[in-house]
Amino acid sequence: TKNTETRGKAMIKLAFYKAKPGDIWANVIAKWGQLWNWGAPPYCHCEIGFSYPDGWHWYSSASRNIDGTTGARWITEAQLFKHPERWDIYQVRESRPVADMIKTCESEAGKKYDWLGIAGFATVSGLLNIKNAWYCSEICYYVFFGKWMRRVSPIAFYTKLKKEKYVAV
Repeated sequence: TKNTETRGKAMIKLAFYKAKPGDIWANVIAKWGQLWNWGAPPYCHCEIGFSYPDGWHWYSSASRNIDGTTGARWITEAQLFKHPERWDIYQVRESRPVADMIKTCESEAGKKYDWLGIAGFATVSGLLNIKNAWYCSEICYYVFFGKWMRRVSPIAFYTKLKKEKYVAV
């Protein structure tokens, strides 16, 4: 369990993974997101990071975790950024207390990956979703804003952060 005590100005970062050529699944996600957000970077995955005395700890939900599982988990910065050139990292201002964000991470950690929610992107209604499972931008959005949003891609999440001036670009 992470310590939810924060001293001084809390630091939050969001990291967005850029689809690389040849990664079909990543490019499908990125291109789909770009349909609705023209000019946005080709992001296909995101993570939310919190500063701790021992370094940055990152949280998200992934279809391929390093331990072979899927779903919501914490990961260290060294584990996450094996290819730092593939990531865009932004320092962001908080939308709600950081302690509350971390409590949300803790309460959702270990929940499975939301494959049905991913499939919901391809439906007209977008109503496909598993209530106790998460995909990356869905859980990061929920942690950051404290509310759930249907069909939020990494690009849509980034675009909202930029539009509402949580991140200076």
